[in-house]
Amino acid sequence: MNNEKPQSVWENSKIHILLILILSLLVFSPCVSGKFLWDDEHLIVHNPMIKSLKNIPLSFTRSFFYQSFETPQITYYRPLVTILNQLQYALFGLRSVWWHVFNLVLHGINGILFYIFLCRVLKISRKGGFLAAIIYCVHPVHTEAVCFISGRTDLLSLFSS
Repeated sequence: MNNEKPQSVWENSKIHILLILILSLLVFSPCVSGKFLWDDEHLIVHNPMIKSLKNIPLSFTRSFFYQSFETPQITYYRPLVTILNQLQYALFGLRSVWWHVFNLVLHGINGILFYIFLCRVLKISRKGGFLAAIIYCVHPVHTEAVCFISGRTDLLSLFSS
């Protein structure tokens, strides 16, 4: 005989993870049809630095805006983002839909990582962690990071930490 009581929906992490991913994708899915905007033009469309994988080593020694037609005073160091831009350019060229899809999926993964952090590290109940992760995933404060391709630095900072 099995004396275990069945898990409720609130206790099932797999369902939570699936719902977090689905809601993240649904809420921000309209951005997929967007084009390159604002700094995307400088950092992606007209940036010779990302147009060759041979430049990957330079990503560790050059500023984020190197050769991107931005003001020379901006000296952000973002090698992970630059390398990711180089890889995406090699795979997708300037088809903006795939750049947006990548940001969207990364946001969904971040929502899942946030849920796992809340439940496993902070020991919040699965129900509480799920609700907090849903709020995180659908909150409009993330619009710029998800829909603006150059805003991916914010997405990557959670993902890589």
